[in-house]
Amino acid sequence: MRLIRDAHGISRLFLIVLLLVAFVLGATLSYVWTMSYYAPKEFQLPTNSAVTLENVQFSPQDTSHFNVTILNPSFSPSIVIVSRIAVLTADEVVHDPSEVSPPLPRSLLLGESITFECDWDWRQYTEQGISVLAWLEDGSGATLKVNTPLVSLVISDLEFNSSVSVNRFNVTVRNLEPSVTHVNVTSISLDSVQISSDMVVQGLPYAIARGESAKFTCLFNWTDYQGRNVAINVGTLQGYSASVERFALPKPVTLEITDILFDPSNTSRFSVTVSNNIASPGFVSVNEVFLTMENGTAVKILEVSPPHVLQPNASALFVGFWNWTHYRNQTLRVTVHTLQGFVVSSAPKITPPPIVLEIIAVDFNPVNTTRFNVTVLNSPFSLGTANITEITVTLEGGTVVEISSVEPSLPLELAQNESAVFTCVFEWFNYPDMEVTVTAYTSDGFKATFSVKIPTPE
Repeated sequence: MRLIRDAHGISRLFLIVLLLVAFVLGATLSYVWTMSYYAPKEFQLPTNSAVTLENVQFSPQDTSHFNVTILNPSFSPSIVIVSRIAVLTADEVVHDPSEVSPPLPRSLLLGESITFECDWDWRQYTEQGISVLAWLEDGSGATLKVNTPLVSLVISDLEFNSSVSVNRFNVTVRNLEPSVTHVNVTSISLDSVQISSDMVVQGLPYAIARGESAKFTCLFNWTDYQGRNVAINVGTLQGYSASVERFALPKPVTLEITDILFDPSNTSRFSVTVSNNIASPGFVSVNEVFLTMENGTAVKILEVSPPHVLQPNASALFVGFWNWTHYRNQTLRVTVHTLQGFVVSSAPKITPPPIVLEIIAVDFNPVNTTRFNVTVLNSPFSLGTANITEITVTLEGGTVVEISSVEPSLPLELAQNESAVFTCVFEWFNYPDMEVTVTAYTSDGFKATFSVKIPTPE
């Protein structure tokens, strides 16, 4: 009897468990059937092809490209073909890379991912939120929004000082602390002129760590840029740049050679007067004087030691010791140099001729209105005899009257330091109160002039 009661107990327990299993299984099947009716999409594998952008990388050491990794998931219904990759920037502009490697279109097998290198210059979009877009030939594309790295490069100081030198200027570049990497400066330009790397004292390329600055001295003559607004640009190996679009350079330094004197009484020297214009922004230091001969040869005549400081609105006289006895009647040019690199040249200057002729007097006798006297001197500083061949009178308006009757008669030779009084037949009573110029000529083409006012006849 005991054994029979135990068997019945086991049968009831088994039945209860069986009923519970059947209930749970029925409830589950009912739930699945109901949900499949109301929300079929959530419980179905995709029927259209789709891809995933797994990763986008912008290297802070190269702004010329970025990498994007695209995955065709294993549950995708088929092979996909990537047809286009582009970038959408914050200004709502879509940018297509100039080149994509591997090239598009490109197929992706199920479960396959490929990293594409996209050539696009993103240096103007550092620390910005951008969207990378991928299109498929047949299916849904993908979008991934990322932030580009921050590299902030600035020109913190510019130095153009005409009182120091016009042959160089300084540019200070700072790689700001928030930058994520160092930069290597490779180029510096002024307007459209790139400064050669060997003309940068510090040498290029030059590394600047994040949070640090570097001062570059550029050996470049900026004389022609004085008083102008210029643009300065600094470029780096990584593609970043810093610029100042409008920087006002100092006003021009205006030097002028106002006088050159070759004195026939002393042919061992000459003098030159230099002035610094009142409008010049600063002083200059005159340190050299050169002479350029007719054949183009330049000779240093004077080295000013110590250099002479010439302030704005000031002039200075410089004496060059050079024997120009054998350089009579030659066209020379004087050039003055300064420590700051400014150079000023004179207009062509003709040295005194070998025959120095002077008219020392012109006399009109009011009693005799048909003649006048001219006193001509061959200077003691002449190198030889002067052969007087002609005397003329130039009237107001430019009319030249040749004197045909002269006593003593022409031609007449005058030795050094010899003078002669010539009586010229000329009816000057016809030209009362007129300013005229009397000229005496030599056979060698040298001449002397004298301006005088004809008196009123008595």
